[in-house]
Amino acid sequence: MKAKISTTLISVLVIGFGLNYGWADEVDDLINQLKHPDAEVRVNTVYALGNRFWWNARIVDPLIVMLNDPDAGVRTAAATELGETRRAQAVDPLIATLNDPQPDVRAHAARALGTIGDARAIEPLIALLSDPAGFTRYSAASALEKIGEPAVEPLIAVLNDPDANVRIYAARVLGGIGDARAVEPLIALLNDLDEDVRRRTADICRYRSAPREGALFF
Repeated sequence: MKAKISTTLISVLVIGFGLNYGWADEVDDLINQLKHPDAEVRVNTVYALGNRFWWNARIVDPLIVMLNDPDAGVRTAAATELGETRRAQAVDPLIATLNDPQPDVRAHAARALGTIGDARAIEPLIALLSDPAGFTRYSAASALEKIGEPAVEPLIAVLNDPDANVRIYAARVLGGIGDARAVEPLIALLNDLDEDVRRRTADICRYRSAPREGALFF
């Protein structure tokens, strides 16, 4: 697992050693390979950059450029590997990618934003809870749960959203985060007009509750 520590410090230390072992040249070669006419080659190059040089700040801008590649597989790979860099400069481009026409790309951009954990992504991810693609909605919910406490109040606010799917996913995320501020709003959601919302909220409450004087505790 790639540790979430100071990527700047890692870059300074490792690049210093890497210059002596040709790593800088390899990064340059891979970045140049991103221009290859074959989409499969570009996909594999993106993954190679991310897997081998996720710590290197030099790969971030080239990967951001690949978010606009004509091939959806390349865009998906770029979103995934930008998440692994955990660089703040990738947040706004990834947020823009949540509007990609392909659901897989939107989903992987959402997951990348969850990995980075920047609060700027909260509202765009909440908007994605109404995405027509189920996998994309699920990815947005997972990302919001990773972001955690900063997302609680915005999620509580959408428990009254007119879209039942949004209410269900918001409830799921709040249950996963486990913040006490969500207790009363989730209890209130047990009286939702939509039967599926009531049933799924009850499941969430049963999973997260502890028996103490009939109250719900996280």
